[in-house]
Amino acid sequence: MKKRIIRIALALLVTGTILFFFFRKTGWGEVREAFASIPLGAVGLYMAISLLGAAVRSVRYRVLLSGRIGRGELFLITLVQNFSVDLLPARSASLVFYTYLTRRRGILLEEGASSFVIAVFYDALALGLMLGAAAFVLIKSLGADVPSASIAWGLAVIVAVSLLVIILAKPLAGWARKISRRLRLVKIEAVFAAVEDYFSRHGAAGERVKLLGLSFIIKLVKYVSLYVLFVGVSGAVISPRSLSLFSFGVAGAELSSFLPIQGLAGLGTWEAAFALVAGKIGLALKSPFLTALVIHLITQVWEYGLGLGALWILSVRARGQE
Repeated sequence: MKKRIIRIALALLVTGTILFFFFRKTGWGEVREAFASIPLGAVGLYMAISLLGAAVRSVRYRVLLSGRIGRGELFLITLVQNFSVDLLPARSASLVFYTYLTRRRGILLEEGASSFVIAVFYDALALGLMLGAAAFVLIKSLGADVPSASIAWGLAVIVAVSLLVIILAKPLAGWARKISRRLRLVKIEAVFAAVEDYFSRHGAAGERVKLLGLSFIIKLVKYVSLYVLFVGVSGAVISPRSLSLFSFGVAGAELSSFLPIQGLAGLGTWEAAFALVAGKIGLALKSPFLTALVIHLITQVWEYGLGLGALWILSVRARGQE
């Protein structure tokens, strides 16, 4: 309990410090103006696309769990998992919610945890492929000075590494399990053992390609939904180059969730990471932090609303079955 209080206090301190320095240069009027400038159509389109992404994500979990949880219930569990991503560092809160809810439906803790880990694993591969494609778009936009063969080879390496990791997933999980055993991390060892067992039982190439394809769609849909808000906030011209630059900014912001100490629900650290990456890659924005803040708050309100609503429905159903 004491550790949790300290963690929350540190998160509040980080968020408060970052926002303090932000509001020293930016007034509340600018923030209100930024929110007021977003077309309602852009917000509605974001909501619709994000629901599509959640549906595809639930399909992937259903494949990972061998169809042992119904589609509707798994969709609700996915909505809960989505909103809890930024609650604690390294997606730990998301893992806790997901494994708790799947366990209530008869899935063993190790199985639920391993399916979550495998999903994160495929997310990382899909993100690598998507950013590789984004890099291709950006490099091509520089003109004829960049040889097409170099771009092709770069993308080929990314695809080859991704496929190699998928093929070697079982031995990699076994190696991680042995390391966990040496470090006496019993619970983590059990998860990696379950991951290794999963890949032993689900070694078909078709299933792995299917999971990678679903993961790629999930990432693409998520980034497109955020891009819709970005265009609404910034007034940027829609183009493949603009989307590619924005994708790198969001990827940098998402990595902030793996920081040992982050802002409360990611607030502050997400925006700071986006602004840092945006400045480095040349994403022209008047105020990158403000743009990220507006996008982040809209997505948080939407996802928390859906997630808490889904959690309430699941709890009501659970009480009704007792």
